[in-house]
Amino acid sequence: MEKHLTINGKEILFSKIDNQYWIALKPISDAFGSDWVRQFKNVKKHKTLSQLLSNTTMVGADNRKREMVALPEKYIYGWIFSINSNNQTILNFQMKCYEVLYEYFHNAISQRFVQLSEKLETKKQISDIELRLKTNNDYIQLQDLRAKEMRLGKNLKELDNDFLNNQISIKFD
Repeated sequence: MEKHLTINGKEILFSKIDNQYWIALKPISDAFGSDWVRQFKNVKKHKTLSQLLSNTTMVGADNRKREMVALPEKYIYGWIFSINSNNQTILNFQMKCYEVLYEYFHNAISQRFVQLSEKLETKKQISDIELRLKTNNDYIQLQDLRAKEMRLGKNLKELDNDFLNNQISIKFD
């Protein structure tokens, strides 16, 4: 299955290797009209991206196979985002990246705020109900019975442990 990315009318092919798509960097740099040597040096200096670089045999624009420096697809967009250029296509892409990042983090923060607000309101409702129930005799009796049930369960567990310990000591005595 072939995938491709179109930049400035140029088709950039992806190569699938070990279930992962790889994309050559030079054709992207060329499509943006940026200095490939400078971009390659920048990637080599980048602490994260430099570890992910691979020399991969890929099909070039001329349909010939050749060794190309490539990155996994999931890192390509971040690399493009890091290119320092006045190229309008890159600037448009970077603006879109800023918007996507803002939406992602803003929505995550907003959703957390909504969840926290709902949790606070739920706690308040629970507290209000508990306050009303504390004066209800049936509720007081229910709480006493639950406490008694817990004590009885604890006592039974202790009795069972004592019984088992006695059984073990009898077998070995």
